Amino acid sequence: IGLFATATFLALQKVETDLQMYFVSLAVLGLLLSVGGGFCLLWFTILDDHLKLKNRAKWPRLGQSYRNVFFDLYVVRVLAWLLAILPCIVLFAGAKLSLLPVFVMRSVDPDFVRHSRFFRGLLGFLNGASGGAPEPEARLWTANEFIVLARRDAHNMVRLLGNVTPRDHGKVVRRWAAGLSRARQACKAS
Repeated sequence: IGLFATATFLALQKVETDLQMYFVSLAVLGLLLSVGGGFCLLWFTILDDHLKLKNRAKWPRLGQSYRNVFFDLYVVRVLAWLLAILPCIVLFAGAKLSLLPVFVMRSVDPDFVRHSRFFRGLLGFLNGASGGAPEPEARLWTANEFIVLARRDAHNMVRLLGNVTPRDHGKVVRRWAAGLSRARQACKAS
């Protein structure tokens, strides 16, 4: 899930931060250097074994295992290297990209990606880009209060969503959230 979540996170980002670009650039550079290094190592071993086969008296065991030198050394090893590239690239990218959420979002929670629309809106609200009070503390208080009310009333949302088609889920959730703010105002009034 980590690699999928990170790749999705990168694909969904509209504004690329310097840290993202730096991290992805390093990962791509490391991948290219690994492939290039593997290619050089492949040819070193092929040429080394070919030179050893020229002196079969000194390397008797090596000479017994190869019937057709060109096919066994050059064709088989190059094809095996090409077939091994894809899993190695996936492992390398998985190892590198799995750290991206830790550095960028300070978390490894896959919910950030699965519910990215919600978290982008929440971050926009907390940063003051999408309304709210001018003070960050008041926006944070409002967000915390909304989340507490939403958790308390989550069973009602599940019930409401069960009665409508998936196409209407957005409308139902907006109506439910507006009802939470009315419930909050009613609690404050009493």
